[in-house]
Amino acid sequence: MAENKKRRIWEKVLVLSVGYVLAELLVAGLHLTPIINVLTNYQAKKEVFEYRHKLFYEYRKDDEELVFSNVPNLNARFAIPTMSLDFTYNTDEMGFRNKQGDKEASEIVAVGDSFTYGFGVNNTEVWTEKLEPKINKRAANFGVTGYELWQYNAVIKKYSPFFRNRVILYGIYVNDFAGETKKVTRERYEATQEFF
Repeated sequence: MAENKKRRIWEKVLVLSVGYVLAELLVAGLHLTPIINVLTNYQAKKEVFEYRHKLFYEYRKDDEELVFSNVPNLNARFAIPTMSLDFTYNTDEMGFRNKQGDKEASEIVAVGDSFTYGFGVNNTEVWTEKLEPKINKRAANFGVTGYELWQYNAVIKKYSPFFRNRVILYGIYVNDFAGETKKVTRERYEATQEFF
């Protein structure tokens, strides 16, 4: 009996993993068109400039341990027509994307970058929200667009009470393995301040 239960759990994990990989490949393929538009289209270049400005200077704030974090209590429409983006960029009182009570009552906590945050989609489409009914457990989302692997662990350390005695999921995407470091991240962030 126990062997059958273990096999079913592993089968579910395998199905979720394969589905995740396929979804990532699909998302990566869909981003080719906006990149071409940006390279050839002035309007797209202007929209990307405005998008970066919003992301770095309206939706983020400096953070001593994390370099930057999201501004708390955001609820702003984020639209870039040439990139087919139109969603609500929202955060809770701590700058993460959670519903009321998620952080406190969750059994599962996710950390990551834009993939975990759910950049480009509304709350109901974020993978942590879709996971909850499938496993019948509440999940909290501690993802921040632009974060790197070292920042995932820094979030866990900084907000440790919300991670104790919970299952921690790392939302890892291929760009997490680009070889960035804390120093490079800080330099890139500071360099953009002069640009904007």
